[in-house]
Amino acid sequence: MKTMARLFAFGLLMRLAGTGVLEAQSVKYVTLSPKSIRATYDSTLEAATTVIATLSIDKGSTELAYYVSFDPAPSGRIVTNGSASLPYEIYDFTLAPRTVLLDVVSATSPDSLLTGIFPVPAKNKPPTAERTFALVVMPGGFAPSGTYTGSVVVTLWSGPFKSGTYKGEALLNITVTVRDILDVVLVPVGAPYDYSATNVMMDFGFLTAGDLRSLDLIARANTTYGLSITSANGGFLKNTDVLDTSIISYELSVEGSPLVLSPGASVPLASGALATTVDGIRYQLDTRILPFDFPGEGTYTDILTVTISKN
Repeated sequence: MKTMARLFAFGLLMRLAGTGVLEAQSVKYVTLSPKSIRATYDSTLEAATTVIATLSIDKGSTELAYYVSFDPAPSGRIVTNGSASLPYEIYDFTLAPRTVLLDVVSATSPDSLLTGIFPVPAKNKPPTAERTFALVVMPGGFAPSGTYTGSVVVTLWSGPFKSGTYKGEALLNITVTVRDILDVVLVPVGAPYDYSATNVMMDFGFLTAGDLRSLDLIARANTTYGLSITSANGGFLKNTDVLDTSIISYELSVEGSPLVLSPGASVPLASGALATTVDGIRYQLDTRILPFDFPGEGTYTDILTVTISKN
Protein backbone atom coordinates (compact mmCIF):
# COMPACT_ATOMS: atom_id res chain seq x y z
CA MET A 1 0.00 0.00 0.00
CA LYS A 2 1.29 3.36 -0.87
CA THR A 3 0.84 6.14 1.55
CA MET A 4 -0.01 9.37 -0.14
CA ALA A 5 0.66 12.67 1.43
CA ARG A 6 -1.51 15.62 0.63
CA LEU A 7 0.19 18.92 0.72
CA PHE A 8 -1.77 22.06 1.49
CA ALA A 9 -0.46 25.46 0.61
CA PHE A 10 -1.70 28.56 2.37
CA GLY A 11 -0.81 32.17 2.27
CA LEU A 12 -0.03 34.45 5.18
CA LEU A 13 -0.36 38.21 4.68
CA MET A 14 1.27 40.45 7.18
CA ARG A 15 1.84 44.21 7.29
CA LEU A 16 5.23 44.92 8.71
CA ALA A 17 6.18 48.13 10.41
CA GLY A 18 9.63 49.58 9.95
CA THR A 19 10.87 47.77 13.05
CA GLY A 20 9.94 44.34 11.67
CA VAL A 21 7.02 43.85 14.09
CA LEU A 22 3.34 43.64 13.40
CA GLU A 23 1.77 47.09 13.22
CA ALA A 24 -1.06 47.26 15.72
CA GLN A 25 -4.05 49.50 15.25
CA SER A 26 -4.32 52.03 18.07
CA VAL A 27 -7.12 54.31 19.19
CA LYS A 28 -6.38 58.00 19.59
CA TYR A 29 -8.32 58.45 22.78
CA VAL A 30 -7.74 62.21 23.04
CA THR A 31 -6.83 64.65 20.28
CA LEU A 32 -6.71 68.41 20.71
CA SER A 33 -7.29 71.26 18.31
CA PRO A 34 -5.16 73.29 18.53
CA LYS A 35 -2.38 71.15 19.95
CA SER A 36 -0.45 74.20 21.09
CA ILE A 37 -1.58 77.60 22.37
CA ARG A 38 0.20 80.85 21.66
CA ALA A 39 -1.08 83.86 23.55
CA THR A 40 0.02 87.42 24.23
CA TYR A 41 -0.21 88.52 27.84
CA ASP A 42 -2.41 91.50 28.66
CA SER A 43 -2.13 92.99 32.15
CA THR A 44 -5.76 94.22 32.06
CA LEU A 45 -7.67 91.59 30.04
CA GLU A 46 -7.85 87.81 30.02
CA ALA A 47 -6.13 86.05 27.11
CA ALA A 48 -8.50 83.14 26.37
CA THR A 49 -8.17 80.30 23.87
CA THR A 50 -10.87 77.72 23.20
CA VAL A 51 -9.67 74.16 22.62
CA ILE A 52 -11.67 71.30 21.08
CA ALA A 53 -10.99 67.87 22.56
CA THR A 54 -12.04 64.92 20.40
CA LEU A 55 -12.58 61.88 22.64
CA SER A 56 -12.84 58.24 21.62
CA ILE A 57 -12.92 54.78 23.20
CA ASP A 58 -12.53 51.27 21.84
CA LYS A 59 -14.97 49.97 19.26
CA GLY A 60 -17.59 47.78 20.85
CA SER A 61 -17.16 49.23 24.33
CA THR A 62 -20.25 48.89 26.50
CA GLU A 63 -19.11 51.52 29.00
CA LEU A 64 -20.12 54.84 27.46
CA ALA A 65 -19.78 57.12 30.49
CA TYR A 66 -16.57 59.18 30.60
CA TYR A 67 -14.86 62.10 32.26
CA VAL A 68 -11.88 64.28 31.38
CA SER A 69 -9.38 65.67 33.87
CA PHE A 70 -6.73 68.38 33.55
CA ASP A 71 -3.25 68.33 35.10
CA PRO A 72 -1.56 70.09 36.77
CA ALA A 73 -3.72 71.02 39.75
CA PRO A 74 -4.75 74.69 40.03
CA SER A 75 -1.87 75.44 42.40
CA GLY A 76 0.59 74.52 39.65
CA ARG A 77 -1.04 76.27 36.71
CA ILE A 78 1.65 78.69 35.68
CA VAL A 79 3.82 79.42 32.67
CA THR A 80 7.41 80.38 33.38
CA ASN A 81 10.46 81.84 31.72
CA GLY A 82 12.82 80.31 34.27
CA SER A 83 12.80 83.14 36.79
CA ALA A 84 9.28 84.60 36.63
CA SER A 85 5.82 83.14 36.16
CA LEU A 86 2.27 83.96 35.09
CA PRO A 87 -0.90 82.13 36.17
CA TYR A 88 -3.39 80.50 33.84
CA GLU A 89 -6.66 78.68 34.47
CA ILE A 90 -8.80 76.09 32.71
CA TYR A 91 -12.56 76.62 32.44
CA ASP A 92 -15.48 74.91 30.79
CA PHE A 93 -16.38 78.23 29.12
CA THR A 94 -14.52 81.45 28.32
CA LEU A 95 -17.15 83.71 29.93
CA ALA A 96 -18.99 83.64 33.25
CA PRO A 97 -20.78 81.72 34.57
CA ARG A 98 -18.04 79.17 34.25
CA THR A 99 -16.40 76.41 36.26
CA VAL A 100 -12.72 75.66 36.89
CA LEU A 101 -11.81 72.25 35.51
CA LEU A 102 -9.60 70.23 37.86
CA ASP A 103 -7.20 67.32 37.96
CA VAL A 104 -8.69 63.98 38.96
CA VAL A 105 -7.23 64.13 42.50
CA SER A 106 -8.59 67.60 43.31
CA ALA A 107 -12.05 67.05 41.81
CA THR A 108 -14.74 66.55 44.46
CA SER A 109 -17.76 66.55 42.14
CA PRO A 110 -18.47 65.76 38.49
CA ASP A 111 -19.01 69.49 37.85
CA SER A 112 -15.27 70.13 38.17
CA LEU A 113 -14.44 67.74 35.30
CA LEU A 114 -15.77 67.38 31.78
CA THR A 115 -18.22 64.51 32.14
CA GLY A 116 -20.58 62.92 29.65
CA ILE A 117 -21.86 59.82 27.88
CA PHE A 118 -20.66 58.79 24.45
CA PRO A 119 -23.46 58.62 21.89
CA VAL A 120 -24.18 55.16 20.54
CA PRO A 121 -21.94 54.93 17.46
CA ALA A 122 -22.74 53.75 13.97
CA LYS A 123 -22.03 50.07 13.32
CA ASN A 124 -18.34 49.15 13.44
CA LYS A 125 -17.41 52.69 14.57
CA PRO A 126 -15.79 53.60 17.89
CA PRO A 127 -17.79 55.89 20.20
CA THR A 128 -16.59 59.50 19.85
CA ALA A 129 -17.49 62.88 21.29
CA GLU A 130 -16.26 66.47 21.01
CA ARG A 131 -15.93 68.71 24.05
CA THR A 132 -14.56 72.22 24.40
CA PHE A 133 -12.72 73.93 27.20
CA ALA A 134 -10.96 77.27 27.60
CA LEU A 135 -7.43 78.02 28.71
CA VAL A 136 -7.21 81.55 30.11
CA VAL A 137 -3.99 83.44 30.89
CA MET A 138 -4.99 85.57 33.85
CA PRO A 139 -4.39 89.34 33.94
CA GLY A 140 -3.26 91.35 36.94
CA GLY A 141 0.29 90.07 37.20
CA PHE A 142 3.30 92.09 36.23
CA ALA A 143 5.95 89.78 34.87
CA PRO A 144 9.12 90.82 33.03
CA SER A 145 8.92 90.83 29.25
CA GLY A 146 9.86 87.62 27.46
CA THR A 147 8.54 84.20 26.45
CA TYR A 148 6.84 81.95 29.01
CA THR A 149 6.02 78.26 28.55
CA GLY A 150 4.05 75.50 30.24
CA SER A 151 1.80 72.55 29.45
CA VAL A 152 -1.45 70.82 30.40
CA VAL A 153 -2.16 67.08 30.30
CA VAL A 154 -5.74 66.31 29.20
CA THR A 155 -6.73 62.80 30.33
CA LEU A 156 -9.74 60.67 29.34
CA TRP A 157 -11.25 58.20 31.82
CA SER A 158 -13.88 55.62 30.86
CA GLY A 159 -16.58 55.03 33.46
CA PRO A 160 -18.43 56.87 36.23
CA PHE A 161 -16.91 59.80 38.12
CA LYS A 162 -13.85 58.87 40.20
CA SER A 163 -14.11 55.15 39.38
CA GLY A 164 -13.22 55.15 35.71
CA THR A 165 -10.43 53.46 33.81
CA TYR A 166 -7.58 55.45 32.35
CA LYS A 167 -7.87 55.45 28.56
CA GLY A 168 -5.39 57.97 27.23
CA GLU A 169 -4.14 61.53 27.28
CA ALA A 170 -2.91 64.43 25.15
CA LEU A 171 -0.46 67.21 25.90
CA LEU A 172 -1.41 70.84 25.33
CA ASN A 173 1.65 73.11 25.08
CA ILE A 174 1.35 76.76 26.10
CA THR A 175 3.51 79.67 24.97
CA VAL A 176 2.80 83.17 26.30
CA THR A 177 4.57 86.28 25.08
CA VAL A 178 4.90 89.15 27.53
CA ARG A 179 5.62 92.35 25.69
CA ASP A 180 7.26 95.42 27.20
CA ILE A 181 4.78 97.21 29.47
CA LEU A 182 5.37 100.97 29.63
CA ASP A 183 2.45 102.89 31.11
CA VAL A 184 2.14 106.34 32.63
CA VAL A 185 -0.95 108.05 34.08
CA LEU A 186 -1.82 111.19 36.07
CA VAL A 187 -4.18 110.80 39.03
CA PRO A 188 -5.18 112.83 42.11
CA VAL A 189 -2.59 112.68 44.87
CA GLY A 190 -2.85 109.32 46.64
CA ALA A 191 -5.40 107.87 44.18
CA PRO A 192 -4.85 104.36 42.81
CA TYR A 193 -3.58 103.60 39.34
CA ASP A 194 -6.22 104.39 36.70
CA TYR A 195 -5.70 102.98 33.22
CA SER A 196 -7.87 105.70 31.68
CA ALA A 197 -6.10 108.69 33.27
CA THR A 198 -3.90 109.54 30.29
CA ASN A 199 -5.49 112.90 29.45
CA VAL A 200 -6.00 115.09 32.52
CA MET A 201 -7.06 118.72 32.93
CA MET A 202 -5.49 120.66 35.80
CA ASP A 203 -8.03 123.46 36.35
CA PHE A 204 -7.03 126.50 38.41
CA GLY A 205 -10.31 128.34 37.98
CA PHE A 206 -9.79 132.11 38.41
CA LEU A 207 -6.04 132.54 38.67
CA THR A 208 -4.31 134.00 41.70
CA ALA A 209 -0.56 134.20 42.19
CA GLY A 210 0.59 131.37 44.46
CA ASP A 211 -2.21 129.00 43.48
CA LEU A 212 -1.02 125.38 43.72
CA ARG A 213 -2.33 122.22 42.14
CA SER A 214 -0.82 118.75 42.57
CA LEU A 215 -1.12 115.40 40.82
CA ASP A 216 0.55 112.02 41.10
CA LEU A 217 2.34 110.75 38.02
CA ILE A 218 2.41 106.93 38.19
CA ALA A 219 4.79 105.01 35.97
CA ARG A 220 4.48 101.24 35.45
CA ALA A 221 7.06 99.25 33.55
CA ASN A 222 8.18 95.62 33.39
CA THR A 223 11.56 96.68 32.09
CA THR A 224 14.01 99.51 32.79
CA TYR A 225 12.52 102.81 31.76
CA GLY A 226 12.97 106.55 31.46
CA LEU A 227 10.53 109.43 31.94
CA SER A 228 10.52 112.87 30.35
CA ILE A 229 8.18 115.84 30.20
CA THR A 230 7.67 118.48 27.53
CA SER A 231 5.96 121.87 27.84
CA ALA A 232 4.44 123.31 24.68
CA ASN A 233 4.95 126.89 25.95
CA GLY A 234 8.10 126.38 28.04
CA GLY A 235 6.58 126.99 31.48
CA PHE A 236 4.11 129.72 30.53
CA LEU A 237 0.35 129.82 30.29
CA LYS A 238 -0.77 131.58 27.12
CA ASN A 239 -4.07 133.23 26.38
CA THR A 240 -6.17 131.12 24.00
CA ASP A 241 -7.04 134.36 22.18
CA VAL A 242 -4.24 134.47 19.60
CA LEU A 243 -4.61 138.27 19.39
CA ASP A 244 -3.70 138.60 23.08
CA THR A 245 0.02 138.00 23.73
CA SER A 246 -0.33 137.95 27.52
CA ILE A 247 1.44 135.16 29.38
CA ILE A 248 1.43 133.90 32.97
CA SER A 249 4.43 132.07 34.41
CA TYR A 250 4.16 128.94 36.51
CA GLU A 251 6.63 126.65 38.25
CA LEU A 252 6.50 122.88 37.78
CA SER A 253 8.19 120.71 40.42
CA VAL A 254 8.67 116.94 40.57
CA GLU A 255 9.08 115.53 44.07
CA GLY A 256 9.85 119.08 45.25
CA SER A 257 12.53 119.82 42.64
CA PRO A 258 11.65 122.61 40.16
CA LEU A 259 12.15 121.90 36.46
CA VAL A 260 13.56 124.28 33.87
CA LEU A 261 11.18 124.14 30.91
CA SER A 262 11.84 125.32 27.37
CA PRO A 263 9.21 125.32 24.61
CA GLY A 264 9.00 121.86 23.06
CA ALA A 265 12.16 120.62 24.81
CA SER A 266 12.12 117.24 26.58
CA VAL A 267 13.16 117.41 30.23
CA PRO A 268 14.18 114.10 31.88
CA LEU A 269 12.37 113.04 35.05
CA ALA A 270 13.97 109.60 35.40
CA SER A 271 16.53 107.59 33.48
CA GLY A 272 17.43 103.90 33.71
CA ALA A 273 14.82 103.33 36.42
CA LEU A 274 14.27 99.73 37.43
CA ALA A 275 11.12 97.78 36.55
CA THR A 276 8.22 98.53 38.88
CA THR A 277 5.58 96.43 40.59
CA VAL A 278 2.03 96.30 39.28
CA ASP A 279 1.21 99.34 41.45
CA GLY A 280 3.87 101.45 39.73
CA ILE A 281 6.10 104.24 41.05
CA ARG A 282 4.65 107.63 42.05
CA TYR A 283 6.12 111.03 41.29
CA GLN A 284 4.28 114.03 42.71
CA LEU A 285 3.90 116.94 40.29
CA ASP A 286 3.27 120.38 41.81
CA THR A 287 2.27 123.35 39.67
CA ARG A 288 2.38 126.81 41.25
CA ILE A 289 1.24 130.07 39.62
CA LEU A 290 3.97 132.72 39.81
CA PRO A 291 3.29 136.45 40.36
CA PHE A 292 1.91 138.22 37.29
CA ASP A 293 1.18 141.85 36.36
CA PHE A 294 -1.91 142.68 34.35
CA PRO A 295 -2.65 140.01 31.75
CA GLY A 296 -5.64 140.28 29.48
CA GLU A 297 -8.90 138.62 30.36
CA GLY A 298 -9.36 135.10 29.01
CA THR A 299 -8.42 131.46 29.35
CA TYR A 300 -4.75 130.57 29.72
CA THR A 301 -3.32 127.17 28.93
CA ASP A 302 -0.21 125.10 28.45
CA ILE A 303 0.08 121.47 27.37
CA LEU A 304 2.42 119.15 29.24
CA THR A 305 3.28 115.81 27.66
CA VAL A 306 4.81 113.02 29.76
CA THR A 307 6.61 110.24 27.91
CA ILE A 308 7.75 106.87 29.22
CA SER A 309 10.23 104.79 27.19
CA LYS A 310 12.45 101.76 27.58
CA ASN A 311 16.06 102.51 28.45
